[in-house]
Amino acid sequence: MWRGRGTALRVIWLPFLISTVAYEAYYRAFPSGIALPVTVLEFLVFSWAAVGWHRAALLDEAPGPAGTRHGGPVPRYAFGWFISGLAAGILGMMLFLVVYLGLTRLLGVVVFMPMPGLPEVLLSPMAYLSTAFWVLPLGIGCMWLVIYLFFHFARALPALAIRKDGRWNEAQRGARRRWFASAAAWSLLLWLLAAALYYGTYNALLEWDDRLWEAGQDGAPLWAFSLLDAAFNVVYAINVLIGASVLTVAFRRSASVAPENDAGQAE
Repeated sequence: MWRGRGTALRVIWLPFLISTVAYEAYYRAFPSGIALPVTVLEFLVFSWAAVGWHRAALLDEAPGPAGTRHGGPVPRYAFGWFISGLAAGILGMMLFLVVYLGLTRLLGVVVFMPMPGLPEVLLSPMAYLSTAFWVLPLGIGCMWLVIYLFFHFARALPALAIRKDGRWNEAQRGARRRWFASAAAWSLLLWLLAAALYYGTYNALLEWDDRLWEAGQDGAPLWAFSLLDAAFNVVYAINVLIGASVLTVAFRRSASVAPENDAGQAE
């Protein structure tokens, strides 16, 4: 991706800007609102970026200053991205729960299931670490599996982006799986580092906010929290392009395009 950083910048800057401004505006207007409207918008704008990256890499199609001009595949791409992520997430969560409940029963550890405080638990994933030492590696392993399965389920998205039929070379299946496994590990490492920095900085801001209120001053400025959210969105945008690059490389190495089914010319 680094070699194509100029293309990456052209396809990602506007989706990143739209996502960041929409997120900030929505939560300033509805501090306790649900994230559904912003989430849908993010799927669409970052799918637009991913489509632009695929088309640039696979068709040598230079994007415009504000990204690709071919928006036709974007809604289907966003839907495919969502379904792939949902399926991978459900399977990963099911595996985590099965292994977690099985080991707690086998080892005689008290199962951590605080149903009345469920929202609090969701906001603090680290709460599960108080149960047993093996929960952390289990959780990391399941997160790796989710990313791997996402790549596997989403492998046809590049063909959708360029609006051509792809034919997979079954002889390359093992190489493709190894590529996805390696890419999932590096992607997970990036997310873990980003999440650790985010939660550490966020907790520091909350402590600063509490100290200011206790001293009779205004709380921490909103711009500090907004800057933190924007920084995390930068990481998300980079990971979108990394994921698109992973899928592009897999498609290029292990699939062939059927020119007679080309639908992109009518766009």
